[in-house]
Amino acid sequence: MLSKEEIRCLLKDAAFDRDEYWVTSGAAMVLYGIKELTPDIDLGCTSPMADRPDRPAAEHARDLEMRKKPIWN
Repeated sequence: MLSKEEIRCLLKDAAFDRDEYWVTSGAAMVLYGIKELTPDIDLGCTSPMADRPDRPAAEHARDLEMRKKPIWN
């Protein structure tokens, strides 16, 4: 389980551009103080970040399944 400090450290170590991703689900609730721990970090990202050939998240994720999902308007 991940605490607020662990989430912050993992995101800092990943060195993502803060304008290219957002934290969702349980990790967002931990960061906002709604809950204390979460089992994982769910992120959304911009299309340019998802399309990067080096996919920086792959080096830092535990169980990454990188695939594009349709965006519905």
